[in-house]
Amino acid sequence: MTAAWPLSARAEQSKRIRGIGVLHPFADSDLEIRSWVNALKEALATLGWKEGLNVRIDVRGGGGDLDQMWNFARELIDLHPEVLVAITTRSVNAVLAEAPTIPIVFTLVTDPVGQRLVDTMARPGRDITGSA
Repeated sequence: MTAAWPLSARAEQSKRIRGIGVLHPFADSDLEIRSWVNALKEALATLGWKEGLNVRIDVRGGGGDLDQMWNFARELIDLHPEVLVAITTRSVNAVLAEAPTIPIVFTLVTDPVGQRLVDTMARPGRDITGSA
């Protein structure tokens, strides 16, 4: 289908930078979260997603402050990402409340079904998925 597009349209689409917002409750200086974010960037790079070339990854950490988490969730949403990565239940709740229509990938969430974040792990419903 894309072969039928004019060459200029295909070139323009390939230059588009996609946005990924990452929200976590830890301090930005936390070595574990820095390692995790670097691993995410490396994994995306192996799939052809190069930061600054075709993807922008915006990371915000709440540093344990719940109010700050909500502010950072709104800040990330204002950047219009294509997907949000939420680390821990607090992050998921913040981004769900602020952007229920942006796809969310979560991790470090205990019992997402019991917390009603997803319908089931096999069929999460909405635009949310992740690992527990």
